[in-house]
Amino acid sequence: MAETLNVETVLTPVVLGFGDQGVNRALLFPDFQALWQGDQTLLDCAGRRHRFVYLLLDEHRRVKAAVFFLLAFDAQGKPLPEWDLPLGELAERGDVGPDLGAGPIRLASRSHCPISWHQGDLWDPRSETEHDDWQAIRDCLGLVAPRDGEVELAGEYHPSAADGIDVEARLERVRRILAQEHQEALDKLIAGQRTRLLTLTRQHQEDLARLQRDADEVRAAKAELEVRYAALAQHLEQQHEQTRQQREELNEQMRTLERNALYKIEALRIQSEAESEARVAAAVGELKNQLTIREVELKYRDELDGQLQEDIRQLRERCAQLVGDSNEGQLERLARQGILFVTFQPGAGHLILSRQDVPRFSADPLGYVAEHCKVSREQYQRWLEHHQQPVCQAEVEGERCGRPVVRVEHPAQFDPLRSTLCAKHRGDDSDGDVANL
Repeated sequence: MAETLNVETVLTPVVLGFGDQGVNRALLFPDFQALWQGDQTLLDCAGRRHRFVYLLLDEHRRVKAAVFFLLAFDAQGKPLPEWDLPLGELAERGDVGPDLGAGPIRLASRSHCPISWHQGDLWDPRSETEHDDWQAIRDCLGLVAPRDGEVELAGEYHPSAADGIDVEARLERVRRILAQEHQEALDKLIAGQRTRLLTLTRQHQEDLARLQRDADEVRAAKAELEVRYAALAQHLEQQHEQTRQQREELNEQMRTLERNALYKIEALRIQSEAESEARVAAAVGELKNQLTIREVELKYRDELDGQLQEDIRQLRERCAQLVGDSNEGQLERLARQGILFVTFQPGAGHLILSRQDVPRFSADPLGYVAEHCKVSREQYQRWLEHHQQPVCQAEVEGERCGRPVVRVEHPAQFDPLRSTLCAKHRGDDSDGDVANL
């Protein structure tokens, strides 16, 4: 396909490929297009990026523009499909380059990129002594093959009339071949474009008809939605009005209920306070009466205990005196005279001693009383200590607890493990230790 830098000059595009030793292939642009579209493969380029240069040649095969670009290939040797470099635009907008025989060319490379976002897909030609890419282009221009677009490298070659070759005739022949191939490629391209245009036109008409049908359906659906929306809006407005009226009625009812509830709550509060004060006063009076009765009972018990202790002391002294001053005959004589030996012991009450029991009682009063109460002497001794001082015996941080506990009146009901402990140290939930004091 021909490219133009101006309206007067018709240029022919050619693509050269570079290897490690310089130019290794030359392709007419239709061949390169076939390669780009995947119709051909380059196995030696598989899996890597290859260096190419896009040249625009005038009718004398002189370079007018050059675009040095990179083309990446897949593992099968086909160019990657996402490659899409505007070679013609880059050639048109290139910077001023070196003179290759027809004046300064248009140059597009990585360091002279007219379109910045394509800079990564370009490369810079080398002009070193060992690798002069410009000289390789000069050497290759006269060796483009007329049939397959390939090039045979034979070092530097400068054809002239001295070599016995009609240079002008050969150039004319090459120009005719290039023009013929160019015309064939152009005819193929035009035919393809016409076919594609017809296909696109037919597809466009089908898409337009489909879009028209869709537009009709959308308009019909829109009209239906507008009708439904109007009906729904009217319905919602009616519901909103009804809801507003119901809300106002409910608010008025709530305010009435709140006022009534406040009156009832205040009346209930006053009544509850009066009842609570009455119950508290009654409970306080009852507790005071119970406390007074308990105090009188305790005072009477203390007086009775003191009197009984005094009687016990006198009886013991009398018994000791009788035991010390008499013998069996005297006890027998006293018994025949109807004298009774009576003693009062805590837990056993008044005991009437026979003549035979007097010596035993005198020898061990606690053991005698414990036997009469049907408990051991040790249990009776512990019960007696508890009876005389009913307080908790638990040790708390090296000191006795000392809280009052319920006094057990009978030795047989005394439990040394529980009766001497308050409710807290027994582990009971309630504390009723002094309820019966």
